[in-house]
Amino acid sequence: MVYEVVTCYNFGTKADRAPIISVIDDWCGRVIGSSVQNGQTVWARYNYGTFTVLVSGAAINGGSFVIDGNCNRLLRLPVDSCNTGGVNGKQGGYETDLFGQWRTDPGSNGSDV
Repeated sequence: MVYEVVTCYNFGTKADRAPIISVIDDWCGRVIGSSVQNGQTVWARYNYGTFTVLVSGAAINGGSFVIDGNCNRLLRLPVDSCNTGGVNGKQGGYETDLFGQWRTDPGSNGSDV
């Protein structure tokens, strides 16, 4: 059984779902196959002019993993499980499981808020 907990930010910059999903798809396509060791975080920030999107995957709790096709699904969890009133106004959050934490965070001007 996979234990996945989604934490919603519920504050900060609001962004539309479509550009956030395109960031997730692009980034995951670039990092699939990468190894992430305990305590390491792989991340990128995409700039859309009026807002940015930070995506990351971190190895936690003494674990390590190779990023696979679950990357897209895990990063979409806080997008689709938070701010559920529609496809606009997404504020992101993160998913935590036994050995990983996956963050999707829209921000403004390079900040994470």
